[in-house]
Amino acid sequence: MTSPPDRGITVVVLAGGAASRLGRDKALEPVGGRPMLVRVVEALHGIATDVVVVGDRSGREGLQLPGDVRWTVDRYPDQRGPLAGLHAGAAEAKHEVLLAVGCDMPFINPIVFTALVHALESGPQEAVVPKVEGRPQPLHAVYQRGPVIERAARLLDEPDGRPGIQDLIRLLRVCYLGEEELTVFDPNFRSFKSVDTQDDLDRIRALTGESPG
Repeated sequence: MTSPPDRGITVVVLAGGAASRLGRDKALEPVGGRPMLVRVVEALHGIATDVVVVGDRSGREGLQLPGDVRWTVDRYPDQRGPLAGLHAGAAEAKHEVLLAVGCDMPFINPIVFTALVHALESGPQEAVVPKVEGRPQPLHAVYQRGPVIERAARLLDEPDGRPGIQDLIRLLRVCYLGEEELTVFDPNFRSFKSVDTQDDLDRIRALTGESPG
């Protein structure tokens, strides 16, 4: 399994900006000599015909991304977070199948996403979400564009509360893939490693042979 189905696919990369726990822009942090956002886009650019980065481009103009990558920003400025970002990416997407991923996952494996796309195409589900260590991974998942736009907007339009991406998952027909299925494509689950803190970043850099800090 080396390529996705022949239909179009849009990659939505959430790159919201400064991370409260890390204290600086994760997208620009280098891992293995390349900024994390660049690593993520390069990994998935070859399996999708459309790539959308959700986030402010200010301060990131120097990133060496493929020329056809497009940028957009949240359409709900008062609702910050992954749900608003996923909605913005879905609204900008050219295709019906969405690959959603955070910019802070530098070991993204396109073969895993290819497997998720095939699972999405195989039944009536509106999303395919991996589970690693018992936890859903909604920002390493695939979605049908239409249901995401409609149900995310419904949540974001609510006058009270700050809905999250897990609230969206509860409104979708979801197929979960567990570790038994995923280990065939990613035995060490490296593609699911993400960065929230400096310790996370140090551990990820150590996997590439870099010194911490």
